[in-house]
Amino acid sequence: MPTFQIPEYFTEFTDQRPLLEVEADNLDEAFDQLFTIYPDVKAKIINPEGGVHPFIMVFVGKYHINALNGLRTKLEKDDIISLLINLAGG
Repeated sequence: MPTFQIPEYFTEFTDQRPLLEVEADNLDEAFDQLFTIYPDVKAKIINPEGGVHPFIMVFVGKYHINALNGLRTKLEKDDIISLLINLAGG
């Protein structure tokens, strides 16, 4: 099953779980399952328009979803979905 790698920053919303397996054929379905189990994390990842917040990077395997098919990216059973927080400083 595809597996989310949850950054430590978000584990307070996932009962301290850094990994979460989901049954999904595409990334949108995977996020739906994640948000059904842990609804409080949705606002941290998805913006009000329904897209991923610009400071969150989502990778399937080693590829950023912008290089794939966005939230419609097809998933394989052994895919790792990584969520990374893009930090900027000054």
